[in-house]
Amino acid sequence: MGHKILGRVFKQGIMTLVMMLVFLSPINLCAEEFYFNSEYDLPCNASIWDITGSYDDDEMLDCDLTMNLVQDGKGKITGYGCADCETNIDGVWIGIDFCYDVKGSVKQKKRIAEIKMKMKFKGTGDVPSEDLYNLKFNGTEQLKAVINSYAQTIEGMMKVKACIQKVGCEKTEVVFEEDLPYDMDGAWFLDVNVDDDGKKIIGDAVLTLANGRQLHMAAKGKINTKKEEAKVTFKGLKTDADAKGNSLQVTVDDDINIISFKGNVLNQKIQCK
Repeated sequence: MGHKILGRVFKQGIMTLVMMLVFLSPINLCAEEFYFNSEYDLPCNASIWDITGSYDDDEMLDCDLTMNLVQDGKGKITGYGCADCETNIDGVWIGIDFCYDVKGSVKQKKRIAEIKMKMKFKGTGDVPSEDLYNLKFNGTEQLKAVINSYAQTIEGMMKVKACIQKVGCEKTEVVFEEDLPYDMDGAWFLDVNVDDDGKKIIGDAVLTLANGRQLHMAAKGKINTKKEEAKVTFKGLKTDADAKGNSLQVTVDDDINIISFKGNVLNQKIQCK
């Protein structure tokens, strides 16, 4: 397998993997850095999702709503938002202004990415028909959803409980569909810089998501000359908070084909073999 440069750029549906590994003879040890943008099909889907971004919705629950979410390197979600709503509680129309905090997570297994979030509301409400204003308002919301990779949307169900002073409480369930941020389609790129001595591989890599977010990783692997393949593991650097705990394992054959890969990135398990 000596004296061959291994490179592969491939894409499955909404996923693009860019990768280059360099193999030289034990005598000619050197380092090379490569970046490719060609596309090759794979018989599997291995998207990585980052729902970080701002969301606006003027239809959900009759609200003019804005929400800002941040997803960390372990798939945890935090966020905040504010809303101006009109809603009906016990037959009475009420105007509500409130803000809220968000906590949740993204988890992917068997190519299904699930989102769970909880929100707590606090604000004020007005009931013009009863000449009541600046009433205390609070509520909670639980959201369960999945990512539709083809439509690039978040789809699911919300359970909402809202209470307003002097009026009462109301529970409701709402089916919703929300677009992902425009720059998030599940694609990801791996740019690799490695040394090898014909047996061992060492170096570093940068995994870049579709929205430009980067995870810095260390590369380490072995060349199996009998099987004519190389196995390389990429692990997130401890010094990179986003990348820490993330990993990829890739096997490449002597004909420059990806035999298999698997990994756990942003709490999302991906695999192809």
